[in-house]
Amino acid sequence: LKHDVELAVEGLPEGWTGSATTVFADEYKPPRGAFGHKTFLTITAPEDAAVGGMAEFRVVGRARSEAGEIVRTAQPLTLYLWQEPNRFRPSPVSRAVVARPQGVAVAAVREEVAGRAGQTVNLPLRIVRGPADGGGVKLSVNRAGTHFRCGFGPPVDVAMKDGELMAAFTIPASLKPGRSYDLLLADAWSSETRKGLPGPCTRPISIRVEP
Repeated sequence: LKHDVELAVEGLPEGWTGSATTVFADEYKPPRGAFGHKTFLTITAPEDAAVGGMAEFRVVGRARSEAGEIVRTAQPLTLYLWQEPNRFRPSPVSRAVVARPQGVAVAAVREEVAGRAGQTVNLPLRIVRGPADGGGVKLSVNRAGTHFRCGFGPPVDVAMKDGELMAAFTIPASLKPGRSYDLLLADAWSSETRKGLPGPCTRPISIRVEP
């Protein structure tokens, strides 16, 4: 991979939102196994969406090369067998389905923050669905980007203060200055998402790493 690739979820109906992220060329790893290079994107349904509701979407990648912009649309696949090697079949369309609520659901109040490596920044949140007693929650901070091992550490306890949740995040040295990365907070995921829940999580929060 010679150029950064911008990936985005597109084609969703009104009220639904899809995320976007950047696959940096110097972080690209050649495909290994059935899944190839992994990048994390999210789809958010309206809060009043009915269980079982569906939305079609597509994933589009864009890269800028010396010859101009390159645009590609991902081929949807249906997974038929989960083992090595996994079994897939090309599908005509990608769909997102609204599942029954599970766990604690939180939403980001701010979707852009900035700081330097080693600095701790606050990520304000609101509870969409949470504990009945209004207490704190345990959340994982994950990188919503390349590869499935996305956790920045073990789940952390986030306390309620003045009706608002505030998650503290220390920017690791592994995030390069001058770049923006996507984070998401989730209900106590494992650092390997294949072992964790498929949701709920926040929409990606963009963090700009300053020099």
